[in-house]
Amino acid sequence: MLAKVPKHAQDQVKKDFLALWNGIDDDAGEAAVLEAEKRVKAFSAKRKTLYPAAVACLEDDLGHLTTYLQFPKEHWARIRHSNFISGGPSARPVGA
Repeated sequence: MLAKVPKHAQDQVKKDFLALWNGIDDDAGEAAVLEAEKRVKAFSAKRKTLYPAAVACLEDDLGHLTTYLQFPKEHWARIRHSNFISGGPSARPVGA
């Protein structure tokens, strides 16, 4: 999403994007997803005219971005901050 925002605005947009997911106090499941969707809606309304491609990217991927909220809360940080693509078989030492 940040690639669709001008460089001069990326720091602030990134900060605000990360704030969407931090501090969700609702229980895991539908309530947490609804809270995230509410935050994304406010974020999108604020930036849609300035960065329409970035907002479209966020809205298109919203279902994927909120999947981790369906899992137990104690797992959120691990799921959200995992990069399973780069941690694939090529990351293992040879002969392990």
